[in-house]
Amino acid sequence: MFKFLFDMTARQRIVRSGLVFSVMMLTLSFVSLAWEPKSVSADSPTAPATMSAQGNLPACSTALTMRPLQTPQPVTPTVTATTDPNAPSPTPRPPTPTLLPAPSVDNVGFPKNYPANFKLMYIFDRADNKSLRVICGNDAAASWQPGQPFAEGSIMTMDVYRTVQQGGKPVLDANGHFIPSALNGVFVMRKEPGFGADYKELRNGDWEYAAYRPDGSFLDQPQQTGACAACHLAQASASVDYTFRMNLFPLKDVVKPVPPDNTVIITAYTFYPQTLTVKAGTTVTWINKDEAEFTITAKDGSFGSKTALKSIDVKPAGDSYSFTFDKPGTYDYYGNAGKTVAGTIQVTQ
Repeated sequence: MFKFLFDMTARQRIVRSGLVFSVMMLTLSFVSLAWEPKSVSADSPTAPATMSAQGNLPACSTALTMRPLQTPQPVTPTVTATTDPNAPSPTPRPPTPTLLPAPSVDNVGFPKNYPANFKLMYIFDRADNKSLRVICGNDAAASWQPGQPFAEGSIMTMDVYRTVQQGGKPVLDANGHFIPSALNGVFVMRKEPGFGADYKELRNGDWEYAAYRPDGSFLDQPQQTGACAACHLAQASASVDYTFRMNLFPLKDVVKPVPPDNTVIITAYTFYPQTLTVKAGTTVTWINKDEAEFTITAKDGSFGSKTALKSIDVKPAGDSYSFTFDKPGTYDYYGNAGKTVAGTIQVTQ
């Protein structure tokens, strides 16, 4: 057999080689058509660093499939006497706040058809003001990778919903989540080259902010968006490109902490545990593991942190405050002064 092959003419060998090569290529073509690569999760350690999560994310409008709107039962208003609009106010009106540096025109623009065109990034129940927030982004924003800045051209929306409540408390669905009842506003942040200069010392890189009603009209004028820049600068910081709660992306639930003894952990605007029972003489420590600041203030004024506990984006280890309870009693406290009670310390003998 080998002698026969060697006795072939050069032309025959070339023809035979060409036929073999053609058969090999045809075989490989059929194999490539039949083989389908497995998709790799963006959360997988084997996923490439440049992989985008946005290709697997549903449309923004899917949020209302996951959390269907529920119209609350109408409440009959209480009839009250008509007041004279010219009568003096029982308490003086607060002074008009001085506007912070901000753009004089809207450079952001209301993103039309964003429920269909943007990707759903995460949904968040905000416990302190009993609202539900839906965060969506265009393809540039939804392609964000942890540890990296957002790409120029990124646009993110935050739909803020009122929630169904009973007795002043949010009603929960079967999964323990808030139920939306009506859309209050659409807050938008957009990143473009050269954006943000008008915020001056409050500048958040190339981000600018806007607040709209659901119909696209202004909820806040552009000149009022300095408060947004100030909040993102102080609490979100450059380390996360001035964005909040990207630990929930893509579509993750809040993980409830398990605090050590005599400790209150703050996360997702919630204090865990909301009621802590200790013996007199115990020192209780509050640790802020949230992306927002909190000032601990006793309802009766007996204790308080005085200054805000910084967010984990500013203090990654968790800013803390401690107080020793010497006297038995029930101590309610606020997470931020003047708002609803955030938690209770029950001190026993």
